Amino acid sequence: MRRAANRRVSPFHHRVAWLTVAHLVRLASQAKEFAPDMIFEQEPSQLLNAILPLYLNGQMLRTLQESVASELASRMTAMQAATDNAKDLQGRLEQEMNRARQAKITQELMEIIAGADATG
Repeated sequence: MRRAANRRVSPFHHRVAWLTVAHLVRLASQAKEFAPDMIFEQEPSQLLNAILPLYLNGQMLRTLQESVASELASRMTAMQAATDNAKDLQGRLEQEMNRARQAKITQELMEIIAGADATG
């Protein structure tokens, strides 16, 4: 039996990994002899048959949680990149607007000075 799991390689790259759980199924089907001084409340095969579904359910839950975490990490990375780009764009636009405003102020001052020189 195999299950797919998302593995986060980097903030921009995720990879699907296949994990094998067949060895647990084989263990459940093989009855091994235990040392005579070991005492079990139930038969070992019954214990393993009871625990194995719980383990597999836990592994499936972990796989789903890893997928959700991977998706959320990707969204966070994308939103951080968008925020950084917006801040950069805002800075460039502010600088451009300030230069245009400063050029207009300088032009008006030049006209005032030129008018003052012409009259005086």
